[in-house]
Amino acid sequence: MPFRRPQWRRRWRVGRTTRHSALSTWLNAGVDPTEVAERAGNSVEVLLGRYAKCIDGRQEIANRKIEELLREYE
Repeated sequence: MPFRRPQWRRRWRVGRTTRHSALSTWLNAGVDPTEVAERAGNSVEVLLGRYAKCIDGRQEIANRKIEELLREYE
């Protein structure tokens, strides 16, 4: 007889996967990490420790926004 996980364990995993997908999507969309952490019920430190890879590569976008802002003051 094959091993089967208890029903609650499968539901917990699906819920966790859904949560991870939502938080990753929000961070990738550029939502402020403070807002994402608040909605997730985590501290920013915990959120970024787990999901930092989701915001990697956003430096180019941030640099572009900063440069655009600085051009306005020239």
